[in-house]
Amino acid sequence: MIPDRIDRGQRFALALIVAFCASVVGVLVVRDLSREAPRVDAVPAVSSGEKEEVRTSVRVVPTACNLTASGRMRMDGYILNTGTRNLQYVTVRALWKNGAGQPIGNETFYALNGELSPGERHPFSHTTDRRTAQKCNAEPVDWW
Repeated sequence: MIPDRIDRGQRFALALIVAFCASVVGVLVVRDLSREAPRVDAVPAVSSGEKEEVRTSVRVVPTACNLTASGRMRMDGYILNTGTRNLQYVTVRALWKNGAGQPIGNETFYALNGELSPGERHPFSHTTDRRTAQKCNAEPVDWW
């Protein structure tokens, strides 16, 4: 049964519980937003003394997530060739999130269809029709 009146001590305890829950949610959101895009290496680094092997590796860096004038969400960023070979194609997965940071969907697209030398960057942009998207991230899917 719910009492008709809540005394001062019960109000204080309820306020502490609400403040604690808000703090936990805040920490989780900040931790999620501060995560860096994952770096993926196809072949592990070579130990010193061994001849360096040819490897492909790419890093995806989203730089902006903004609403366009037409109401679509747009992600801008770049891919970085961190390997030792030229890349011809890079496929990226755009990860779309709502205002609370919860995933609402993902889309795969080509970020590179050409040639990218080791150490070079190539810009990309991708838009979505998902009306609830407010945040974004990206990760590499495939490259060769």
